[in-house]
Amino acid sequence: MTSQQIILITPEIAEYFLSLNKNNRPLNVRHVDSLVSAIGRGEWVFNGDAIRITKSHNLIDGQHRLAAIVKSGVPIQMLVIRGLDETAFLTIDCGKTRSSSDSLNVIGYKNSTTTASVCRLYGNYKKTGNPYAGLRITAHEMVDIISQHENIIESGSFGANNSSKNIIPSSVLGFSHFVFGEYNEVFRDEFFSMLEIGGGYANNSTILLKKILTNNLSQRTKMQSAEKCAFVFMAFNKFVKNIPVKRQAIPKERTDWFKLGAE
Repeated sequence: MTSQQIILITPEIAEYFLSLNKNNRPLNVRHVDSLVSAIGRGEWVFNGDAIRITKSHNLIDGQHRLAAIVKSGVPIQMLVIRGLDETAFLTIDCGKTRSSSDSLNVIGYKNSTTTASVCRLYGNYKKTGNPYAGLRITAHEMVDIISQHENIIESGSFGANNSSKNIIPSSVLGFSHFVFGEYNEVFRDEFFSMLEIGGGYANNSTILLKKILTNNLSQRTKMQSAEKCAFVFMAFNKFVKNIPVKRQAIPKERTDWFKLGAE
């Protein structure tokens, strides 16, 4: 059950509330300083914006305002709401815009930045067949994707920590890791293992993929993430079919870039 109360928050009370800040986004010092300056100029006005605390005593909204009270030493009257559900964070839109990764982080998901990117790509992929279609995937949709596909958390971690991220964006690694796993986990694991450690016969698609993407790092015209992802898909298809390749080129039609099982 939620409760709400307007109270005068002193620096001491603000420090206590901040101690409940378990998973919120990192503090933006410049934003805090701007609030301190506003307080010093007498511009702070009670407008109903709340300090929000969940039923498990987790501060999910208000850390910058509370930090400004502590830094300025000036008590401020604020509305405090307690007993909120943990997922209430997903609907909060404060003065400082929250990203989807902020939302996943506060719920407790690790590697939230990469995981959010993987969910965004996967959401677009399922809706259009193109992970780079540009459709907006909301934080609520991302949570739904994770609840339906728990392995996507593992793929987000894979993308964030795999050594191949020096040539392939973490989001591409995580997304392709998850989608390839849906197709065939054994081939997926073998493919990424060979991509990471090398080996295999000379015309193996993973070797050529690594060569293409490594060479692109020193080229004047850099590949976009969508192109790199298309190369990864193409190399995986060749790998699964055990097709020797001497050169690799992505299909001319974008509609064919992200088809699994294609030659």
